[in-house]
Amino acid sequence: MEEQKNNSIDTKHTTITLRDDGIMQFYFKDKTILEVEMLKEALEVTRILGDGKKYPNLILAGDFITVAQVVREFAVTEESNRYTVADAFVVKSLAEKLMVNFYITINRPPKPTRYFNKEEDAIKWLKKFL
Repeated sequence: MEEQKNNSIDTKHTTITLRDDGIMQFYFKDKTILEVEMLKEALEVTRILGDGKKYPNLILAGDFITVAQVVREFAVTEESNRYTVADAFVVKSLAEKLMVNFYITINRPPKPTRYFNKEEDAIKWLKKFL
């Protein structure tokens, strides 16, 4: 972990924010190659920011994010979903849409998970879980 600002913690690869509306927001920075250790660090940040409670998650990504199969497999474990009520991915490209759709249909996350083209639509859906 690097820096904490109010309700946000910035790491080398991710900025995680507990928003005022009760949604936990994850922004994966440009050119990130996601690894399991990064998800575990994000879990610890989520525990700290959220005081160990479960939250609906808004997942945003910069450009050129790479996610290996082992990361997708870890993402659907009970450990990885310890602080999750639901996940909403905001996709910007066909490649992202295909990757998230593959994750949802093949890896089958244990919590409600959807993808959206617009952030406001994702937020509206996540607010149903508050």
